[in-house]
Amino acid sequence: MSHLANNLIHKGYLKTDIYIEAFSEISRAEFLPDKYACIADANIALPIGQGHTAPSPQVLSFMIELLQPQLKENILILGSGTGWVVALMSYIVGSDGHVTAIEEMGSLEEKARNNIAKYNFIARDDIVKTVVIPIEDGYAENAPYDRILSMHSLDEVSEVLKQQLAKDGTMVVPINDVITYFERTESGKIERKRFDSVLFSGT
Repeated sequence: MSHLANNLIHKGYLKTDIYIEAFSEISRAEFLPDKYACIADANIALPIGQGHTAPSPQVLSFMIELLQPQLKENILILGSGTGWVVALMSYIVGSDGHVTAIEEMGSLEEKARNNIAKYNFIARDDIVKTVVIPIEDGYAENAPYDRILSMHSLDEVSEVLKQQLAKDGTMVVPINDVITYFERTESGKIERKRFDSVLFSGT
């Protein structure tokens, strides 16, 4: 088990076995600029270039535990960043799952693709698709999604994005930096819960 995963367990953020495995097997250092690789295990948000900041491992693990992605699921990620969360999700959903990651900045999407390529299982099993488009309205082509996770803080979740969430699907999105959980019930209604004590620091 990695030092980072062990630290997140002891602080009560990582609880689920498959997520612990993902944080152990997918090294954060592989996705950071070289000058930050030596502090990859630190529980702090770090710059990833182009004015963007990746959230702390503590916040990310909280979001993933809240989202509850599972094996074989179809996942949408809003904001690929440099690819760490995309690789984590790929490990969690496995060879029969799929991850679509959309990113507004072509330079970040390219970094994400290059970093993800360090993990051969992702390309071998054709798990990930990355797309350069605005993130607010998601990516309808691969919908419906079992889970939607945003790595950008939004002002609100659009109706177009909500429509891409499957029945019983969950979505975790920072709304004005407050982590917010959405769930589509069997009746089709979307329920919402704010976690005001948890602030998202990624941009």
